[in-house]
Amino acid sequence: MDRIVLEVDGRMANAWRNSSPAFKSRMEKEINLRIGKRLKEAQRAEFKQAIVEARDEAEAKGLTEEILEQLLSEDEE
Repeated sequence: MDRIVLEVDGRMANAWRNSSPAFKSRMEKEINLRIGKRLKEAQRAEFKQAIVEARDEAEAKGLTEEILEQLLSEDEE
């Protein structure tokens, strides 16, 4: 496992230092899962945004769905 540093308020830090190893272990697993889920959500959102921008740029340059289908069918021949 790698280590990261999260900043929290003083009361939270003190409570963490005084927590049992079992509690810390459970919380570390839960935090790991939650961060992983949020990162995946952010990556999906960024990917979707990139697709939207690429589509908008293609449309602005005159690439329509019909032209794209024609180009793709030419590749099959």
